[in-house]
Amino acid sequence: MSDDRGRQFALRWAGQGVAELTELTAAGPRRIADRDAAGRLVNMRLYVERDRLPQPDADEFYIADLVGLAVVGRDGAALGRVAAVHDYGAGASLEIERPDAPPLLVPFTRAAVPEVDPRTGRLVVQPPAEVEAP
Repeated sequence: MSDDRGRQFALRWAGQGVAELTELTAAGPRRIADRDAAGRLVNMRLYVERDRLPQPDADEFYIADLVGLAVVGRDGAALGRVAAVHDYGAGASLEIERPDAPPLLVPFTRAAVPEVDPRTGRLVVQPPAEVEAP
């Protein structure tokens, strides 16, 4: 994995819920071994090459696979595209960009999003009554 600056890192599980992070440098591996070194990495974004990720199980999706999908209603009418996926801890929601209307936020639940098919590039949305109808 790498960060925004191109530095390379390796992650190894050392035990239940405990991971070790090592920076891979030209001088050799440098283990992040203390609280101060780990503190300097707070809010750092790490990236993993797609081919290193496991295939998601049925009904599981990587967020990157959802962004950009076409969104249709149950009747097949086009509603827009997934612009973003938000998750603030209480469950994910999809931000649907619509051509002639403000964005629509829909909870990412089976009731509101009964069908997701990244292979065909679309998902079906049935917004709950509390959400503005498309």
